[in-house]
Amino acid sequence: MPESHTDATVTAADERTSASIDGPALARAFAAAAAALLQQSDALNAINVFPVPDGDTGTNMAATMRAASDEVVRGDAVAHGDASTATTVASVAAAARQGSLMGARGNSGVILSQIIGGFVAAATSDAALDGVGLAAALERGRASAYRVVSNPKEGTILTAISAAATAAASSAATNANVADVLAAAAAATHDAVARTPELMPMLKEAGVVDAGAQGLAIVLDAMLRSVRGDDNAVAETGDFGHIDASWLAATQRVHVGEQSGFCTEFVVKGEALDAETMRARLREMGDSLLVVGGGDLVRVHVHTHTP
Repeated sequence: MPESHTDATVTAADERTSASIDGPALARAFAAAAAALLQQSDALNAINVFPVPDGDTGTNMAATMRAASDEVVRGDAVAHGDASTATTVASVAAAARQGSLMGARGNSGVILSQIIGGFVAAATSDAALDGVGLAAALERGRASAYRVVSNPKEGTILTAISAAATAAASSAATNANVADVLAAAAAATHDAVARTPELMPMLKEAGVVDAGAQGLAIVLDAMLRSVRGDDNAVAETGDFGHIDASWLAATQRVHVGEQSGFCTEFVVKGEALDAETMRARLREMGDSLLVVGGGDLVRVHVHTHTP
């Protein structure tokens, strides 16, 4: 029947589209992730425990992802929802990395910027991004995220990106469909989120999962919906629970008031900047240190009593 033939044609077209994504599709996926994080920011803030229970992980991740997406727009990757045919995966990835690096906020935001930056290394040509390329992007993002954290902790967004990268690589080994690989990465991330309280005792004591890890799950879910062409790229606002009130009160008095100091962030611009040298010097000045970038731009995040 004609109607059945039409439906089958549309389905086949959708499957071909999701086999790989071009620059405009990647831009839309990043925009969907930014919108999802913004919608879920309060729910993420409500479970923010690590590294400091200061209730801003959702806000910081949303601001970082929005900065990435906005930079893509400024680079003419997307204009009023119309994709530019001149936009490549490489140009979108480069713009997103630049935007996220400049706009990164907080510990979770800086780590997210490194995950976004993984797409640059994977997008080495004008070709569309398939499942193998996506797996490479997530692996690059994982390696970069672990590299910039001065004292990596499991049970965090690092655990989540590691699970995502591993699952993506396994899926891509037998199936290069980008939507399928992304679905495998998202599912593994959710599993990792559920395990975070077992890996970090303070999460278990507070009665929540890690906010940064949950934020990454939101990012990958939104990107998957976008790649699949779902009408509703942003899911309904979730409820990830709330921190145990007595635990929070005791922790804020001791940890936040006496140990953490001020969350201090800044950008250094110059020539031949050496992030490793800067990291060694700044490590003496505080904790939760992240130093990312190099060359002409370095982003610093550190908790210190002497900002």
